[in-house]
Amino acid sequence: MPRGRGLAQQLRSQGLVYYTHLAPSPGWSGDNFRALDQKSDALFAAVNCIQRWRYTRDADYARKVWPFLVGVADFWDHDLKLVDCRYVDVNDAQDEHLRGPSDDVNPATVIGFLSMLYPALLDISNQLQISQELRATSIDRLSQLSPLPLARAASIKAIADAVGKPIPGGDEAILESEHGMQWVDISKSDRFPDNPPAKIEGSLAGMNSLQVVFPGWNIGLESSSQMQKAAANTVNYTRLWYDSNNTSNFYPAAADAGYDPDSILDHLHRLVTSIGLPSFAYKFEAGGVENQATVPTTLAAIFLQSYQANIHVFPNWPKNRDASFGNLLAVGNFLISSSMKDGNVVKVAITSQNGGVYNLANPRGPYQAVQQTGAGKPAKLLHRSVLSIPTTPGLQLVFKSALEKGVRPAHVAPAP
Repeated sequence: MPRGRGLAQQLRSQGLVYYTHLAPSPGWSGDNFRALDQKSDALFAAVNCIQRWRYTRDADYARKVWPFLVGVADFWDHDLKLVDCRYVDVNDAQDEHLRGPSDDVNPATVIGFLSMLYPALLDISNQLQISQELRATSIDRLSQLSPLPLARAASIKAIADAVGKPIPGGDEAILESEHGMQWVDISKSDRFPDNPPAKIEGSLAGMNSLQVVFPGWNIGLESSSQMQKAAANTVNYTRLWYDSNNTSNFYPAAADAGYDPDSILDHLHRLVTSIGLPSFAYKFEAGGVENQATVPTTLAAIFLQSYQANIHVFPNWPKNRDASFGNLLAVGNFLISSSMKDGNVVKVAITSQNGGVYNLANPRGPYQAVQQTGAGKPAKLLHRSVLSIPTTPGLQLVFKSALEKGVRPAHVAPAP
């Protein structure tokens, strides 16, 4: 952090700024002391901290990372420009800028990660009851932050050139930046046939707009249909399945965006069998330890989505494949196990590690009958679209399909 503050001062700013590639301590820059015109690298580092805190709600961890998160926000509080009643990021670089001016305006990753940072600051401030004076600034920046840059894909020359075939006029996509670099630097090559070969493809996609989906958690099942479609279109018009620098975020982003799960699993299988190692990891020229995460992160995203208001089991799993998973961590520190058979979720088991309210999207569908058991209480039948259950630490509950043979609920909880 002292080095980050020093770099910010060199840039005549404040808060925390990091170089693009950091070397392990006691090192500093891993790229000859260059930021490659990106201002977002400390912000990107904050995303991991925010994810961990949201999963665990660990107050001790929140205290540990609070100074770092505040330092990152301090830079952006003063660097964003208020233009026509919205905060704008100017003179930035969405991608690692190896040449040309840094003239990108509102890179998608910056907008997406700031949309994650400011709410986290507000929530942690409440949890720890500290720094109430920072709340007004966070609320102001968040309420007037520029939206994610969307555009009709057919209107963007870089997309049309990459895809190489007509694009439906109504398809929107998430641009790399509002102005400046608008699409990842990819060629048609072998990305866009229905069955591209499983081979490593290079690109200049060190950062890409799908990172607002994962790890940025800006778009999911509870987002507007416009945003969900734009995210799925962005997957379809980038197709970074075998990209040497992006698979660790591209695959889980595709899952969270609701892209065709059969296609995701097929490419994932081909990735690890054609390019990967027996451990399901793989080695590309770019990236590093992140490449170890592609398979588990993607499967977790297909099995469980919990970063918006509610917890969804099997949010993007093929209905024609039976499956089960055990003890995946959901936001709020709930352990989730579930199974699907013949296209239906037949069981969900939760363990509340911290306590708090557990909001489960009805696994059978809105207002369908689900049986709840556990907590030493009689079984009961629920019909709500969202099952909101107050919990205490250690509480275990099981939800089963009420159509399952042998279910005999003690009473019926009416739908609200």
